[in-house]
Amino acid sequence: MEDKIDKIKRLTLDDIIDNDPIAEGIYDRFITINGVSNNFGRNDEIEDTLKMGLLLIALAADDKHPERDFQKNYIDLVGHSLGQCHSSQDEIDVFMTAAVMLHMCVSLPKNLERFVSAVDIYLNNGFSNMGGYLQTFKRLEQELGESGHYYTIDNLLSMEVTEVDITTVDWKEVTKNYDTAAIEDEINKAGSLEKQMEIFEAIEARYNMDHAAAGISDWKLRDMKKYFTNLKKLLSIKLKKDDKAKKTASAEADDKLKAENEALKSENKVLQAHVAKIDAQLTQLDTAVKEEKEKSKAMKAEMEKTVQEYQDLVNSIDAQKEEDGERTRRVTSEALVKLIRKVTPGVKQSTFIDEAKLISYFTNYSVNRIRTDISSSQTFSKKQAAEIDAVNELFANLNIDIKLKYR
Repeated sequence: MEDKIDKIKRLTLDDIIDNDPIAEGIYDRFITINGVSNNFGRNDEIEDTLKMGLLLIALAADDKHPERDFQKNYIDLVGHSLGQCHSSQDEIDVFMTAAVMLHMCVSLPKNLERFVSAVDIYLNNGFSNMGGYLQTFKRLEQELGESGHYYTIDNLLSMEVTEVDITTVDWKEVTKNYDTAAIEDEINKAGSLEKQMEIFEAIEARYNMDHAAAGISDWKLRDMKKYFTNLKKLLSIKLKKDDKAKKTASAEADDKLKAENEALKSENKVLQAHVAKIDAQLTQLDTAVKEEKEKSKAMKAEMEKTVQEYQDLVNSIDAQKEEDGERTRRVTSEALVKLIRKVTPGVKQSTFIDEAKLISYFTNYSVNRIRTDISSSQTFSKKQAAEIDAVNELFANLNIDIKLKYR
C-alpha cells in the first residue's frame, strides 16, 4: 500500500494526464470552471487535486469497508492533507476527481462500489447550489463513455487507460448476473442513443452466449429473451424518435438559415443602395469643397491685390508729402515713439503694439503701418530734412533731449 502512495506522490501533472483522456478531461474541466469564476490562481492546485483523488481511490481500494467512518477516514483526511488555508471547494474537487475516475471503471469490487456511493452522496447532499458544477462532470462522463474511454481498477491505480472493446467485456459480471437494473444503468451510462444501442447489443450477445453455454442446469441464468426483445424495441423507438427529431431540427435549422440568408441578401441590397447614395453625396460634397477652395483662393488673391494697391497708394502719398515738406507718417511715428520711450525708460516693447496704438490715437495713422515703421530702425534722407529739422526744433524749444537724424 505504501508503494502505491509513494508512486502517486511522485507523479507529475504530465504523468497523470498524458495519454489519459479521463484524467485530462477532469483537468480541462477544472481549468474551465476556474476561468468562468475568474479564479485562475486555482489552476496551480489542480495537480495536487488529481493526486489526492488517486490517493483516495488507493486508500479505499485497500479498505474492506470504506463506507465506515467515511467522515474521519476520508473527508477529515482530505481536509488535513490540504492544510489550514484550503477552502471547501478544494475538498469537493478532490472527491469529484475520485468519483469521475471510479465512474469510468468498467467494473468495481464491492468495497469500491460502497466507497463511490458514499462519495456521490457527499457531493450531492448539501451542495444543491452546485448544479452547474455537478452537471459539468456528468457531461464529461457521458462524453468519455461515448468515446469508449474506461479504466479497470487495476490500470486506474497504475495510471493506464483502456480503450474498451465492449464485445469482450464480461457483461455477466458487470451487470451482476444480468440484473435488469444493472443492465439499464450500464446502457444509460453510454450517453448517446447510438452508443446505448451498441452497449445493449453487446450485453444481449454476451447473454445469448452465456445462456447457450449454461444449459438447463444453470437455473440462476433465467430466460431473458423477452426482456431483451422489449428493451430493444424501446431503444429502437427512442432512436427513431431521436432520428426524427434530429431531421426535424435539421430541416428547421435549414429553413431558418435560408430565411436568414434571404434577410441578409435583402439587407445587403438596402445597404448597397445606401452606400451608393452616400458615395454620390460625398462626390457632390467633394466637388463643392473644391469649388469653394477655388473661390477662396481667388478672393484671397483679389484681397492681396487690393491691399497691395492700397499700400502703394499710401506710399505714393507719403512720398509726395516728403517732397512737399509736409508732415509724414514715418517721421511722425519715429518722433513720437522716441518721446514715448523717453518718458517710459526701462519698459521693453516686444510687439510694439501698445506704442503703435497710442501713436495712431493721436495721428489717425494705421496701427499696423505705424507698428511696421517703429519695429525697425528708420533711415531718413535729405528729402525729409525740412520735416525732421522742424520736429527737432520743437523738441529743442521744450528742452527735450531728442533729435532725429538724416543722411
